[in-house]
Amino acid sequence: MINVNFMPKRMALAKARNRRVRKWLCAVGWALVALIGAWGVDGTRRVEAGSLRNEIMVLQSRLQEGKGELAKTASQAHVVLRQIEHADALRAKRPWSSLLQLVAESMPEGCWLISLGTDPAVPGNRVLSRKAVSKEDVKNEAIVIQSPRKLRLVGYATNDDESFIFVERLKKSNAFQSVNLLKSKREPHRDGFYYRFEIACEW
Repeated sequence: MINVNFMPKRMALAKARNRRVRKWLCAVGWALVALIGAWGVDGTRRVEAGSLRNEIMVLQSRLQEGKGELAKTASQAHVVLRQIEHADALRAKRPWSSLLQLVAESMPEGCWLISLGTDPAVPGNRVLSRKAVSKEDVKNEAIVIQSPRKLRLVGYATNDDESFIFVERLKKSNAFQSVNLLKSKREPHRDGFYYRFEIACEW
């Protein structure tokens, strides 16, 4: 079968050119759409990045405020701890006259003391930590005297039972948290042999 095209050559060329132009315009249109879409995504990301930067600045500002509040709270806590230490030191003070009377009343007739003192003999002192404390707190810093926590009794007894009786009487007084006989040894003393004892009373 033979097909015969009676369309003039000029019209055929124009038609082919129009098809090529339409294809080109379609390709350019799609490229423009893709470019506009990319611009839109980039713009959205820029907006999000700007929003994140603002949030970071706000968080940094809040962090600085939090650090200031923390330093202020630490300073207040230091002052409160110093007051508590001072109150504890006052509560730990003992009426020594009453304590000596208690020891004398608890001591059996066959005992006598040659030494009575606190342990440690000299009270220590310490200063609370000065970390995160204002200059005003450091200026007004108080030294807390550590009160002794133990009483040491050294003496002699006519027999070994007297020192144990002494310890039991001190325990029954309920004035101490613990009473321990640290040592009891028979030794020569003056006109004979006696038992040298050492007692620790802790409150």
